Amino acid sequence: MIFNTMAVFACPKCGESYNATPPDSDHKKSTKYPDRETIPTSIECKMCGNLNTVYWKSIQ
Repeated sequence: MIFNTMAVFACPKCGESYNATPPDSDHKKSTKYPDRETIPTSIECKMCGNLNTVYWKSIQ
């Protein structure tokens, strides 16, 4: 069974779009800023090499 869904974001450095997948079925809400409740995922931009971090919050 697949729980994760993909989200599309834009690299803040070059504007290229990239896909990010939530880390688990509970953390599906993305945010730009971390807190104690978020799980970070990092994606390297294929165009410029910038390391982009997406933070995921629990939906519960």
